[in-house]
Formats: sequence, C-alpha cells, structure tokens
Amino acid sequence: MELIIKIKSVYGEDKIYPACDTAETFATLIGKKTFSATDLKHIRTLGYTVKQGFFSGDTMVAAVEFN
Repeated sequence: MELIIKIKSVYGEDKIYPACDTAETFATLIGKKTFSATDLKHIRTLGYTVKQGFFSGDTMVAAVEFN
C-alpha cells in the first residue's frame, strides 16, 4: 500500500499535495487540500508507504520514498 504526494513551492513555502487516488481519499477524509508532516506520520502508522512523485507535465516519471 502506497501513497504518492507532490511537493510544490507556494510563495516560498513547500506544500504537500496528494498525487494519487489514495492520497486524494485521505485528504478528503481529513478535510484538507494539503498534508502536514503529522498527517503523513499518522498515515504511515496505518501501514502505508509515502512516496514523492516527480512529474513531467501530468506524467509521473519517478517516485521515491519520502521521509
């Protein structure tokens, strides 16, 4: 079970966005558009691996484990 996220810089601050259907579902459940580090910590305790996706346009070109 894995969760893909995307990190975007918004006005110089990094924001963690959902980048897969599972991540979208978690964001909806917690009522947020972005994740905090604490959110990801709790998701990991449920047995999910969190990976950061790297994109070229809308296509994911790589995903690496996010710490």
